[in-house]
Amino acid sequence: SSVTSFNMTATIELSNDALHRLGQSYYKYNQFEQPRTLEVLSYEHSANADTVTGFFGRHQLLTLKVRRVNVEGKEHLEQVRFFTKTPPLELASRMEYVEEFGLYKKEVSVYREALPQLQKIIPHVAPNCYYAHERLLVFEHLADQNFRMAAGRDGILNYDHL
Repeated sequence: SSVTSFNMTATIELSNDALHRLGQSYYKYNQFEQPRTLEVLSYEHSANADTVTGFFGRHQLLTLKVRRVNVEGKEHLEQVRFFTKTPPLELASRMEYVEEFGLYKKEVSVYREALPQLQKIIPHVAPNCYYAHERLLVFEHLADQNFRMAAGRDGILNYDHL
């Protein structure tokens, strides 16, 4: 079966296999009942107007529309939102720096290898990463849990916090 894609901006294309693995990872990681069948009907990968794009990454929203059939055979149509980060492909000077120092490869490695081990000791130390590929990181969308970016440059490490 094919998956319909709605891209609002130029972005990384996702294969059917990648989408299916992402969906499976989401349900497994959140300890939801494992679906008997899971089908991604469509996805939209679009710019996130509410988030500041990082200097070395492009931040976007990914919405999957899925059909999940549970073990009893009951069908559920669901929509799941994710936060994604990709390298700044459209900005040549930044991409040159990213490639030269292997920044994105290192970040992918942290989310694939280091953080899963760390989260065994310190749960919830970072957002859940459901998919880590050389050009795409897919995370839980923390805004759905009322998290937001710290205000201003000194919003995190100001004197009150120190």
